[in-house]
Amino acid sequence: RGKKDIAEEITLNKNNEIFETTTATKNLDDDISSSDIESDNHTDNMDEEQNEVSELDESNDSTVNISESDTDEDPIPLSTEDPYKIHFEKELASDDIDKLKDANQKNIPHSFKDERLDTVMYCPTPIAASTISLSTNDNPDLRQLHVKQRLIKQWNVINKKNASDCTFSPLQEVLFQLVSGYRDVLYVKRTFDNADKIRNVYCLHALNHVLKEFHDQGFTRPKVLILVPFRESAKKIVETCNNLLLATDEGQINYKKRFYSEYAGVDEKRNVIRPDDYWQLFAGNTDDHFRIGINITRKVVKLYAPFYNSDIIVASPLGLRTIIGADGDKNRDYDFLSSLDIVIADQVDVLLMQNWDHMLHIFKHLNLQPVESHDTDFSRLRMWTLNGWSAHYRQNLFFSSFNTFMSNVLKSFSGLCIYHSLTITHYNGKIKCGNVDSVEGSICQVGLQIPQVFHKIDCSTISDISDRKFNFFKTEILPQYRSEQCRTLIFIPSYFDFVRIKNYLRKEEINYDCIS
Repeated sequence: RGKKDIAEEITLNKNNEIFETTTATKNLDDDISSSDIESDNHTDNMDEEQNEVSELDESNDSTVNISESDTDEDPIPLSTEDPYKIHFEKELASDDIDKLKDANQKNIPHSFKDERLDTVMYCPTPIAASTISLSTNDNPDLRQLHVKQRLIKQWNVINKKNASDCTFSPLQEVLFQLVSGYRDVLYVKRTFDNADKIRNVYCLHALNHVLKEFHDQGFTRPKVLILVPFRESAKKIVETCNNLLLATDEGQINYKKRFYSEYAGVDEKRNVIRPDDYWQLFAGNTDDHFRIGINITRKVVKLYAPFYNSDIIVASPLGLRTIIGADGDKNRDYDFLSSLDIVIADQVDVLLMQNWDHMLHIFKHLNLQPVESHDTDFSRLRMWTLNGWSAHYRQNLFFSSFNTFMSNVLKSFSGLCIYHSLTITHYNGKIKCGNVDSVEGSICQVGLQIPQVFHKIDCSTISDISDRKFNFFKTEILPQYRSEQCRTLIFIPSYFDFVRIKNYLRKEEINYDCIS
């Protein structure tokens, strides 16, 4: 060949090398700049985000100003292993599952006092650590706690009024220790004063979990379910998540105007005398039938996402119950609950006063094998997911103003997962906080000393309690008052018992009025 042909070949080879080097560098930069983006299709995720950013669902809802160099790379060496990896990478064996299901397994609870939580009771499982300990540091480095960099930036902004110049308030510091360890937690000293602190902690934990998840490692995408009683509660949760994910001048929130039109409410005029807790509990929109999916990408928080495209679902028990349906319903759907890793129930005491059966029905349908495949890549699923053991990995967090008797009757607050004879136990144990075993009674402080009579009803199984009480009421209690029905108040804590007795009174043509 001539010198000219050889020279052209050398030039071409050099150009190819430069192109390959440039392409490799660009791919490396792309990998680093999108290290915290999880999606069903990682290769198309940036294109998906760009499309979402360009979709102006509502005017004035979009301001995009996020640096492409913002990453979740840890700039400092971490002194501990990430609890997320420890928990979800642990492979249980069949023998471990048998131990968790064995009702005869007796594990000694570990109790101790903590000035921030009052009494703490840790109930281990046969395969969990036998004891736990809590450190004291209200100003920890969130990076050392394995919190994603994207959330660290905003945490100090939204939590400033709760913790002043520190990272956490004392209560937040110990609660985050507990929830980030992926154990079930029941906290029974929730008040209106600490409600914002608690909400910030569990939202931080939920988002931190979602940003670490690979969405194709479960049957379906949703990983976090948050149950609250009112739309006002849901609004506060969504606002907290939005503020943690996006600064005020960055990113986009889709359907923001629609959200506020449906979830914002007008406070009731205080022209009547009511206690303070009434105004605090019933502030804002108190509708109890709602559900909303939240899809999270690098630049966009999409509200009202379809459940199968959502990372977090915020709902009321009633709102979710109407989707789940009942046996025999044609259009029921609960496959989107099959891969939940975290379930949070806030204001459990209020949920108890709505309809507890909805909670039982929801937990009965969590982490079941899906009816349809939903385009699942089965080669990517964790082995314990395929084995049907997801419920033993699911973390359950409950926050209440008092220790509800229903959780004790069911013998397992961790998910309230006893449905008749079915018990599901989280493998990592459960923690009860806040003087859970004693209740300050007030029966001796009643101003008017009236006779108080307690009746003992024999019952062999939990499932027979409702029938036994109803029959006892019909045969023993009601006949005593039929001749003198005036000035009689019947208080019924269970909604289904209430409906049952109301129907019976109507059938017997007994004059009555209902107050709910």
